Amino acid sequence: MKKAKKYAEYFITKMRVVFHQKKYIHDKKAIKYIYEKQGKKDLIIDFSSCTRKGIKARYNYVRTLKNMDLDQLFILDDYGFDGRGIYYLGKDMDFFVERAVFHMISHITSGNHYQRIIFAGSSKGGYGALNFGFMFPGSCIIAGAPQYHLGNYLMDWDNHLDDTLKYITGKTRNYVSKAVVNDLNSHLHDKIRNYKSDKSAVSIYLHYSRQEHTYQEHIKDLIKDLKDNGFYVREDAGEYKNHSDVSLYFPDYLKMVAQLIIDSEESDENG
Repeated sequence: MKKAKKYAEYFITKMRVVFHQKKYIHDKKAIKYIYEKQGKKDLIIDFSSCTRKGIKARYNYVRTLKNMDLDQLFILDDYGFDGRGIYYLGKDMDFFVERAVFHMISHITSGNHYQRIIFAGSSKGGYGALNFGFMFPGSCIIAGAPQYHLGNYLMDWDNHLDDTLKYITGKTRNYVSKAVVNDLNSHLHDKIRNYKSDKSAVSIYLHYSRQEHTYQEHIKDLIKDLKDNGFYVREDAGEYKNHSDVSLYFPDYLKMVAQLIIDSEESDENG
């Protein structure tokens, strides 16, 4: 049943791309996106996860969020030698994509008076949700099984991300220095550690499974660092063994949490 929903998501997304995809240009760099503006009080921003080798990047969770009482912004990460994405960062350690996406989100949100901005995604998209969520004070972040120590993850042979590693660092695996690996490992950690705004205003929802490798390699440390730096984390633990299965379990969690956020705001407005 979950796989059938996943295939339905793919076809609905393809239709949305044909009719609604646009490009945002910043510093001569193009970011592809779909912005569904309906005049809602909240905006959810969804970041794409990594596809299998040989498959170019896709938008995620378009069907999942369909008909929810939210304005919706889907941002595609299709840079890289293989078009699978580069964690919304950049090329040769110049994080131009990160700057362009930040500029686009700032442009869209500054022109609207959203009560709440929700950053969402799983795996690579979860990394993106966290990375950009901490750039906008008071955000809600809904992340599913995200990577955290990005340098280690890209360097791991088992993850088959040689093209991504080479694009981001400008080097093949054998020539990437420890300093560069450490810079990538600390990229998200530094945003957590250096966050200066009101931490109690940030809502972090984290879905994962302790039975798949991402928990021990990334999420365990992520949770510790978040808590050590004063953030409150709401956790949801699944029971699947393969990292790819997050795409089967995260949609229901995403929809549930997004609805909780909507309902909680309505309760606040009604006293």
